[in-house]
Amino acid sequence: MMMIVLLPVLFSRKPKLGVTVNISLVILSWVSYGALSLLNPIAGQAGIGNSYFWTPCRMGPYIMGMLLAYLLFRTNSKVPNTRATKVWMLLGWAVGITLGLVATMTPTVLRVVSTDINIRANIGWESVERSIFSAGVCWVIYACCVGYGGKYLY
Repeated sequence: MMMIVLLPVLFSRKPKLGVTVNISLVILSWVSYGALSLLNPIAGQAGIGNSYFWTPCRMGPYIMGMLLAYLLFRTNSKVPNTRATKVWMLLGWAVGITLGLVATMTPTVLRVVSTDINIRANIGWESVERSIFSAGVCWVIYACCVGYGGKYLY
């Protein structure tokens, strides 16, 4: 991806524009994956509907990682050691674990509960599934980097 050349320039010169562009690219990733999922029955075996062939479909988690790196850079991987910070970190862990579990367990649970529901055929789910899991992973990385990753820190 050539975005590795463009996006640091946006972050260094105009940080607000860089963050806005990155968030827009994550949304574009969802839309492009949804559009390819709609085209998949039409495309057949031609490979047009394959999401791994098109870069915009895969860029959502990549961009989320870049946003996390930018956040860690701007905060110098530090957060204040206050009671409110600890409460927010605990809430963040709950949300991060929930996002990871939702992304990994939803298709399995729905398949067991009802055979009528095909979560893999749902375009909305297919579009955001990777980004949901990436958000959970981003939280784990963030919490570990700022010192709230666990009891034993090495």
